[in-house]
Amino acid sequence: SLGGSGDAFVAKFTFDVPVPVMISNLISQVNTADIFVGNASSLTGKLNAAAAAFDRGQTNAAVNQLQAFQNQVRAQSGKGIPTATAAALIAAAQSIINAATGG
Repeated sequence: SLGGSGDAFVAKFTFDVPVPVMISNLISQVNTADIFVGNASSLTGKLNAAAAAFDRGQTNAAVNQLQAFQNQVRAQSGKGIPTATAAALIAAAQSIINAATGG
């Protein structure tokens, strides 16, 4: 056992993961989270749009979609999305933004 949460251990390695893979992982996270289906499909729509923008080389458009995703999750936090889940999703999206922009 690693002791404590394994999340911090895994986070060390996300910097080498390509952005499209990071987005795909976040989509999986949304789909398996305890989120109302309508919210989940709206959220994954934003993530799919972000992935498509990255594929076209449109980093700014992709970041805008990821920020829209974060805003929607923030708005639903404690309502349609459990607070802890919302925090994790927002942080994951921020990691993708940071990876995409070199931030």
